[in-house]
This record gives sequence, C-alpha cells and structure tokens, in this order.
Amino acid sequence: ITGSRGAFTPTHVDVGVQSVLYHTIAGVNRVLGVPRKVAAILTAVREKLLNTEPMADRELLQLERRVLARCLRAGKLQYAEFGAGETLLILPTGGHAVLTGRRKVVVAGEWHLCQLQGAPVGAGR
Repeated sequence: ITGSRGAFTPTHVDVGVQSVLYHTIAGVNRVLGVPRKVAAILTAVREKLLNTEPMADRELLQLERRVLARCLRAGKLQYAEFGAGETLLILPTGGHAVLTGRRKVVVAGEWHLCQLQGAPVGAGR
C-alpha cells in the first residue's frame, strides 16, 4: 500500500460482529483508535452525503479532519504503530482510521462470528 503523506482511510466502524486482523509485513502501519460513537456518526454522515448530495470528497475529508482534531484535543484518540511482524486486532464495532505512509505491506483478514449449528439463537455471542 502506498499513500500520500498524512493521508488516512476514512474513519469507520467495522459493522456487525466482525473482527479485523492487520498483520504488518513491511513498513509501519499507523492506526488511530476513534471513539465508536464518533466513527459511527462520521460513517452515517459520509454515506448520507455521498448518496444524496454532490459534496466533494475533499469537503468530507475536511469535516473528518476537524472532528479528529476535536477528539484529539479532548484526549479521545488512541494512536499506535505496528512494524514488520506485528499484528493489530480490531474487535467488533471498533472505530478506527488507518493512516498511510510512504510504503507498507499489510495482510488483512476479517472474521465474522456466526451461530453454532444446533445452538439456540443468541448463543455464543
């Protein structure tokens, strides 16, 4: 993955009961942990605007940067770096943004929890 300096993926919540595993092969994987409610609201606003109004991606990124800066000032963000051989597990509905760097190689996988065969509905969750 290559990216522009200081860029990041849009803040998002991995929906449902999935967990995501990021294993860094090379470079540095930089991640912001975002309050779940903030990530969920930003995701909803982004989807609404992109589906109903011709708002430019640039404007959405500016909104998100302002929200992230406000969270930072309030001490609500967590930052972590993962180097080669290190792994990050994001639990279900964890809000996060992945920052880009000069170069990195990351293997990502998603796991979706499901009902066990023969188990009553709601068991194992």
